[in-house]
Amino acid sequence: MVKKLSPSKDFDYLWKGRDSRYESLPNFGVNFTLLFSQVLLQDQGYDFKVDPPQWLEEKHTFCTEKNGGFTTIYVPGDTSVPSTSAVTPAMKFAMDFDNNVPGAKPVKIVEYCSSMMQNESPYDSFNSKGEG
Repeated sequence: MVKKLSPSKDFDYLWKGRDSRYESLPNFGVNFTLLFSQVLLQDQGYDFKVDPPQWLEEKHTFCTEKNGGFTTIYVPGDTSVPSTSAVTPAMKFAMDFDNNVPGAKPVKIVEYCSSMMQNESPYDSFNSKGEG
Protein backbone atom coordinates (compact mmCIF):
# COMPACT_ATOMS: atom_id res chain seq x y z
CA MET A 1 0.00 0.00 0.00
CA VAL A 2 2.75 2.45 0.95
CA LYS A 3 4.68 1.77 -2.25
CA LYS A 4 1.56 2.18 -4.37
CA LEU A 5 0.62 5.53 -2.79
CA SER A 6 4.12 6.98 -2.36
CA PRO A 7 4.77 10.31 -4.09
CA SER A 8 8.48 9.47 -4.17
CA LYS A 9 10.15 8.18 -7.32
CA ASP A 10 12.91 6.68 -5.15
CA PHE A 11 10.57 4.54 -3.09
CA ASP A 12 12.73 1.40 -3.22
CA TYR A 13 15.63 3.34 -1.67
CA LEU A 14 13.38 4.87 1.01
CA TRP A 15 11.76 1.50 1.78
CA LYS A 16 15.15 0.14 2.92
CA GLY A 17 15.15 2.73 5.72
CA ARG A 18 11.70 1.84 7.03
CA ASP A 19 11.10 0.71 10.58
CA SER A 20 10.38 -3.02 10.23
CA ARG A 21 8.54 -3.05 13.57
CA TYR A 22 5.50 -1.82 11.59
CA GLU A 23 4.83 -5.33 10.28
CA SER A 24 4.68 -6.78 13.81
CA LEU A 25 2.77 -3.89 15.43
CA PRO A 26 0.13 -5.65 17.55
CA ASN A 27 -3.49 -4.77 16.88
CA PHE A 28 -5.24 -3.12 19.85
CA GLY A 29 -8.32 -5.29 19.38
CA VAL A 30 -10.70 -2.35 19.93
CA ASN A 31 -12.63 -0.03 17.63
CA PHE A 32 -10.18 2.72 16.88
CA THR A 33 -10.53 6.31 15.66
CA LEU A 34 -7.44 8.28 14.76
CA LEU A 35 -7.96 12.04 14.64
CA PHE A 36 -5.13 13.94 12.97
CA SER A 37 -4.51 17.26 11.31
CA GLN A 38 -2.09 18.57 8.74
CA VAL A 39 -3.09 22.20 8.53
CA LEU A 40 0.32 23.90 8.69
CA LEU A 41 2.91 23.85 5.93
CA GLN A 42 5.88 21.52 6.01
CA ASP A 43 9.00 21.45 3.84
CA GLN A 44 8.79 18.84 1.11
CA GLY A 45 11.82 19.87 -0.90
CA TYR A 46 13.95 22.70 -2.20
CA ASP A 47 14.35 24.22 -5.65
CA PHE A 48 17.99 25.30 -5.82
CA LYS A 49 18.76 28.30 -8.04
CA VAL A 50 22.52 27.82 -7.65
CA ASP A 51 25.01 25.01 -7.19
CA PRO A 52 25.48 24.99 -3.37
CA PRO A 53 29.17 23.87 -3.32
CA GLN A 54 30.06 26.46 -5.95
CA TRP A 55 28.09 29.16 -4.09
CA LEU A 56 29.92 28.32 -0.85
CA GLU A 57 33.30 28.43 -2.58
CA GLU A 58 32.60 31.77 -4.29
CA LYS A 59 30.64 33.59 -1.57
CA HIS A 60 32.15 31.94 1.53
CA THR A 61 28.66 31.59 2.99
CA PHE A 62 25.85 29.08 2.71
CA CYS A 63 23.13 29.63 0.16
CA THR A 64 19.79 30.29 1.81
CA GLU A 65 16.27 31.07 0.75
CA LYS A 66 16.79 34.62 2.00
CA ASN A 67 19.83 35.26 -0.21
CA GLY A 68 18.17 33.68 -3.27
CA GLY A 69 19.98 30.34 -3.26
CA PHE A 70 16.80 28.29 -3.29
CA THR A 71 13.06 28.33 -2.73
CA THR A 72 11.25 25.92 -0.44
CA ILE A 73 8.52 23.64 -1.75
CA TYR A 74 5.81 23.23 0.88
CA VAL A 75 3.05 20.68 1.46
CA PRO A 76 0.33 20.68 4.13
CA GLY A 77 1.62 19.20 7.35
CA ASP A 78 2.10 19.83 11.04
CA THR A 79 5.65 21.28 10.72
CA SER A 80 7.19 18.55 12.84
CA VAL A 81 6.27 15.05 11.65
CA PRO A 82 4.87 14.03 8.27
CA SER A 83 1.17 13.16 8.55
CA THR A 84 1.92 9.77 7.02
CA SER A 85 3.69 8.77 10.24
CA ALA A 86 0.59 9.76 12.22
CA VAL A 87 -1.67 7.46 10.24
CA THR A 88 0.68 4.50 9.81
CA PRO A 89 -0.52 2.53 12.87
CA ALA A 90 -4.17 3.13 11.97
CA MET A 91 -3.53 1.98 8.40
CA LYS A 92 -1.92 -1.21 9.74
CA PHE A 93 -4.91 -1.85 12.04
CA ALA A 94 -7.35 -1.18 9.18
CA MET A 95 -5.48 -3.66 6.99
CA ASP A 96 -5.58 -6.20 9.82
CA PHE A 97 -9.38 -5.76 9.99
CA ASP A 98 -9.73 -6.06 6.21
CA ASN A 99 -7.61 -9.22 6.26
CA ASN A 100 -9.66 -10.80 9.09
CA VAL A 101 -6.80 -10.86 11.61
CA PRO A 102 -8.23 -12.41 14.80
CA GLY A 103 -9.37 -9.72 17.26
CA ALA A 104 -8.92 -6.85 14.78
CA LYS A 105 -11.65 -4.21 14.97
CA PRO A 106 -12.80 -1.45 12.58
CA VAL A 107 -10.68 1.67 12.26
CA LYS A 108 -11.73 5.19 11.34
CA ILE A 109 -9.16 7.76 10.22
CA VAL A 110 -10.41 11.33 10.58
CA GLU A 111 -8.49 14.32 9.25
CA TYR A 112 -9.43 17.48 11.11
CA CYS A 113 -10.00 20.41 8.70
CA SER A 114 -9.98 18.24 5.62
CA SER A 115 -11.51 19.50 2.41
CA MET A 116 -12.33 15.97 1.23
CA MET A 117 -15.21 13.67 2.21
CA GLN A 118 -16.54 16.16 4.73
CA ASN A 119 -19.02 14.88 7.30
CA GLU A 120 -21.00 16.60 10.03
CA SER A 121 -19.64 14.20 12.66
CA PRO A 122 -16.86 11.61 12.98
CA TYR A 123 -19.33 9.24 14.69
CA ASP A 124 -21.18 6.42 12.94
CA SER A 125 -23.84 6.15 15.62
CA PHE A 126 -25.03 7.75 18.84
CA ASN A 127 -26.18 6.33 22.18
CA SER A 128 -29.50 7.10 23.87
CA LYS A 129 -28.01 10.31 25.33
CA GLY A 130 -27.01 11.50 21.85
CA GLU A 131 -23.30 10.88 22.47
CA GLY A 132 -21.09 9.52 19.70
